[in-house]
Amino acid sequence: MNSNYAGVNSLFINPSFNVDSKIFIDVHIIGANAFLHNNVLYMNSSSSFLRPTTLVVDETGEKKKAYANFEVIGPSIAVSWKQHSFAVFTRLRTFLDAEMTKALFVLSVSNFDHSAYAGNSFNEKAYLNTITWFETGISYGYMHKRSSDETIDFGINIKRLTGINSTGLTMSDFDFIYNKKQDITINQADGDYRFVQPAWGVGKGWGVDLGVNYQKKLESVNGYEPNTKEGGCKHIDYKYKVGLSILDLGAFNVSNNAVLEQVSYTSQPFKFDSSKVKSVSDADKLLTTNLKNNNVSQSRSTSYRAWLPFGISLQYDYNFENNFYINATTITSFKITDQVQRVNVIAVTPRYERKYFEVDAPISLVDYTYPQFGLAFRFGNNLIIGSNRLDSWFGHGRNIYGGDIYFNLKFAIYRHCGGPRYKKKKAHTCDAY
Repeated sequence: MNSNYAGVNSLFINPSFNVDSKIFIDVHIIGANAFLHNNVLYMNSSSSFLRPTTLVVDETGEKKKAYANFEVIGPSIAVSWKQHSFAVFTRLRTFLDAEMTKALFVLSVSNFDHSAYAGNSFNEKAYLNTITWFETGISYGYMHKRSSDETIDFGINIKRLTGINSTGLTMSDFDFIYNKKQDITINQADGDYRFVQPAWGVGKGWGVDLGVNYQKKLESVNGYEPNTKEGGCKHIDYKYKVGLSILDLGAFNVSNNAVLEQVSYTSQPFKFDSSKVKSVSDADKLLTTNLKNNNVSQSRSTSYRAWLPFGISLQYDYNFENNFYINATTITSFKITDQVQRVNVIAVTPRYERKYFEVDAPISLVDYTYPQFGLAFRFGNNLIIGSNRLDSWFGHGRNIYGGDIYFNLKFAIYRHCGGPRYKKKKAHTCDAY
C-alpha cells in the first residue's frame, strides 16, 4: 500500500497517495487478502498452514481475543495526472472481532461442563461482532501545494455501501454462579444482541476515507506536473513523506428482517447447552423462550445501524536514494457503539523498489503486542504476492496463532515521452526555466 507503484491499493491506506504516483494509469483486475489473529486456539510449533495439525486450546491469560479480516478487491482503475488523481474501485469486505474473559471462554468451549468451576461465582464481560459489505467507490486527490521542494496532497474516497451481514453480541455485565453441568444461576446480565439473515442488500449506506500527505522533495517542484508530456514525464522523488488518514467512517442501515434485542436479566436459573446453538437465530430463540419472567427486561426492534470498522492511520516513508526505502505505518481503531473493531497494528517495512520489481519485508505488532514477520514481492506491475506472517506458512519454531496472505493481479500504463516533436518542446521548456 505504501509503495510508489501501489496505484489502486494505495487508496486503501491513504486516498491522497495516488496523487503524484509513478504510474500514470493502474488497472486492477482482481486481488484478495485474508488475515486471522487470536490468542484462543493455536497450532503447535511443529506445524504450519502447509502442515496443519490439531488445534490446541490456550487457557493462559485473562482476556481472549480474536480478529479476522477477508477482502476481495474487484475491477478498479486509478489515474495520476498533473496535480490530480482519479479512481473507481470495488471491494467485498468482512471483519470479525471478539473478546471474552478466560473463565467464560473455558466454559464456552467445554459446553458449560467444567467441574473445576462448580460452585464458583463469576462476573464476566464479552462481545462478538461481524460485518460484511460490498462497496463501490470513487476517489479524487489534489496536489494543493507546490512550493520550492515541498508538496501537500489531499484525497478522499466516497463509498456506496451494500450491506450483506451485521451480527453482534455484547454482554456488559454477566454475573452468574456456575452450579454444575450446563446449570447456572444468573444474578445479573445486561447487554444486547443484533442479527440479520445474511443476504445481498440487507442495508444501504455511505462511507468515506480522508487523507493528507506531505512530501519533502529532492529538488524544486515549481511547475511540476506529474505524468504529463509538458512536465517531461518526470517524477520528482521525495526524501521523506508523512501521511495521515481517516479510514472507514460510515455505516449502512439494516432494516430487512433485522433483530435488535436489549436485555436485562436478574435472578434467573438457566440451562445453558451451547451445543444446541448453531446460529444467532438459535441463540435468540433460546434466550427469548427460556428467560421470560418478572425479572426480565427486553426491548426489541427491527432495524439498526451497522458501523464500519473506523480507524486512523499515520504513515512515514523515508528514501535512502538508492532504491531502498523504509516505511512506518500505524493503524489505531475506534469502536463505535460496541460494534465491530479492526485490529490495531504498527508496522516497520524496509523495501527495495524499482519500476518492474519490488521486495518488502514488513515487521509488525498485531494489537500492538504480537510480533510478526512477513515478505512480499511485486513482479513487473502484474503480480503482487505476500504474507505479513510468513512463519504461519512454513513454521518457525513457535506456536501459530494466526496467519495472513494476499495477492493482486493488475497492469500499469506509463506515460511515455519521445519523438522529435516532443524533444523540441522539451528543449524550449528548459530554456524558459
